[in-house]
Amino acid sequence: MLPSPASGGRLVDCTAIDGGVRLTLAPGTTLAPVVELVAAEYSCCMFFRFAVTVDSRGAALEVSAPPEAREIVHAVFGVPS
Repeated sequence: MLPSPASGGRLVDCTAIDGGVRLTLAPGTTLAPVVELVAAEYSCCMFFRFAVTVDSRGAALEVSAPPEAREIVHAVFGVPS
């Protein structure tokens, strides 16, 4: 799980996307550990869908899953604000 903003972590926002969450990362966050997390989570739970994005909004990890697994997304990656 990525550290929350309250714990001084690299996650600055958690917003809802279709089927999951978008975790916005702090500027300057190294993406290699994020990609390693994605690989580890996917090898365990192949129902997750992951996208690491870098665009005008900044860097983020988008995580989604089928409706029956949405609670797992929120439990592992956070509840949208």
